Amino acid sequence: MPQTLRPIVHALTFGLAADIDYASVTNTTEERIIAPHALVLAAGRWHARAWCLARQEYRDFVLARTRSASVDDSREIPSPQHDHAWHTWVELVFAPDSRLAPERQRALEQEYGMSDGRLIIRERAALANYLIKQMGVNIKFLDALPEAQQLVLVNKRDIEQWLY
Repeated sequence: MPQTLRPIVHALTFGLAADIDYASVTNTTEERIIAPHALVLAAGRWHARAWCLARQEYRDFVLARTRSASVDDSREIPSPQHDHAWHTWVELVFAPDSRLAPERQRALEQEYGMSDGRLIIRERAALANYLIKQMGVNIKFLDALPEAQQLVLVNKRDIEQWLY
């Protein structure tokens, strides 16, 4: 990993692009030109937040999926200031699953230091999905057993544009 991380960090530090061979979930390996502007530890993995020249959008690239990397100083890259999801902050509101017994709800409120039965966490919009996963909340469906999920995202509609 150091041989792939060094060029990405160099590109990030000096505002350059990096040419990477990236193994995504949908493609085994493909060459991507990225312009990284942040490194993030999210959902237990390191990501490079970067402009993707192929997709013409800001995306997250899991560093462990990068098979090779080199600095590319020949390309114009957009300013990181244009990464709207990175510079937008959202509040995620979590609460105990209402299907739990009241004493279990109170235990969760105490565990998370909730106020009025709510835990509010401010996070970058680009990282909202990672935080939701970290909290053990599934936003696609409600687990049949409330003990399995314990918390719910109360304000999903307010932040829906940032979720995938």
